[in-house]
Amino acid sequence: MQAMKATVSRVADGSHRLYQDQGGGADTVFCRVMDNENDLLRLAAGIDQIAWRQAPGAGCASALVIDSLIDNLRCITRMSESPDPRAERVEREARSRIADTMARIRIRHNRHVLAGVTQSFRDGYDEQHVLLIVLARKGVRSCEWRLAA
Repeated sequence: MQAMKATVSRVADGSHRLYQDQGGGADTVFCRVMDNENDLLRLAAGIDQIAWRQAPGAGCASALVIDSLIDNLRCITRMSESPDPRAERVEREARSRIADTMARIRIRHNRHVLAGVTQSFRDGYDEQHVLLIVLARKGVRSCEWRLAA
């Protein structure tokens, strides 16, 4: 899922932001900075869907970088349930790639990875847990993102 154009507002704390997709307001996801891959992996456990957004500003990361992060998160989810004896090695390698990607986002693109989880209901009944990954400027430590319906 690609980032939609967002509106921004600043609250009293300089490190917290409010963002909103165009036409957003259906669900609000509370996100905090992910200091390392373990924080992100804890949030990703039991997730049905992964979405991402980029906060407005300079230093936007390419879709390839974000897709790499998401692909490796999904790989770890699949490997944790696998009886394959090589699963542990594959999981270690994916963790390493996640750490590298998060460092690349911080250094090359001057962004932090923030993440939060929300519940989404399809057709009003089918519950899904959605992980939202937000790439925000380095000074932003937490945010609220209002997703479009």
